[in-house]
Amino acid sequence: MMKEHMEEVKQVMVWINEKLETTGKKLKLVKKVDKVWKVGKKTNESMENIQNQLQKQQNSRTENATGRKRSKEKQKVDPLCRDTFRKLYKNLKKKESFQGFDFKRSFDSAENEEVLKKVKGKMSGSNGSCRWTDEQIKVVGRRYYLSLYETDKKKSDNKYDEHKTSSRRQNRKKQKLKRRTEALDKINWVTRQKGKAAEVLTEEYMSSEVSESEEESLSADEGCVKEKKLYIRTVTWESEELKTIKNKLDEEYASRQTSRARRREFQRDRRPEDVSSRPKPNNGPSWAFRMDDLQLLPVLEG
Repeated sequence: MMKEHMEEVKQVMVWINEKLETTGKKLKLVKKVDKVWKVGKKTNESMENIQNQLQKQQNSRTENATGRKRSKEKQKVDPLCRDTFRKLYKNLKKKESFQGFDFKRSFDSAENEEVLKKVKGKMSGSNGSCRWTDEQIKVVGRRYYLSLYETDKKKSDNKYDEHKTSSRRQNRKKQKLKRRTEALDKINWVTRQKGKAAEVLTEEYMSSEVSESEEESLSADEGCVKEKKLYIRTVTWESEELKTIKNKLDEEYASRQTSRARRREFQRDRRPEDVSSRPKPNNGPSWAFRMDDLQLLPVLEG
């Protein structure tokens, strides 16, 4: 009986030892995992700290240059308040006594605060009241300062004219796309034909245009940019079918314009030397390209 009891005790001890051994391994594993987790947490905290420091430095540089602190949410402005501020600022700039913003100083400097005060005074009525709050005027004033600051910086870097010309050309392409899209919606074509035209109504299929002179004047009655003459740059890879679609859409748009709007349209022409070097779009419909250019593209159904 005693022998059997000792055998049971022995088995229990073996079981306990196995459990202790397993538990010990688990404890070691838990400690290792915990150590790795702590190291990872510390690394993440260090990375976040570095990122925060870099962001603070960037914000500090921006604030020093422009007097602007970054905000999480962009403040909304009244378009009329913005336009009124800019108009009155430009009127004041015509006077010799008004120098405008000093871009060597921050927006919040005493000198630029005085500029803001003068414009704000013009925005007030004869009784000194104003439809906008001081905060609203300060917001539009700050944004206008930043816009002028960037323009002044580009001029000083000799990049302003290049940027201005590039922006105008890009805007002309966008306007051309908008006109043709509106025309496609109105033109009397079957669905299949409209679908085909829609395939190429993107900016990459729009011919760019250069002005006879990049000097533009602002129209007084509608505030739109007017140029002397525009020359269409020929796109060498476009097919006759693509040209036909574009021309018909242009004719459709023109037919729906008022006589006054047509008079205000830019005069357009083509010159042999105005050839675009822009490559053909990738993965475009095969019908949109000249036959001798198709070998450079995979053949797709139009």
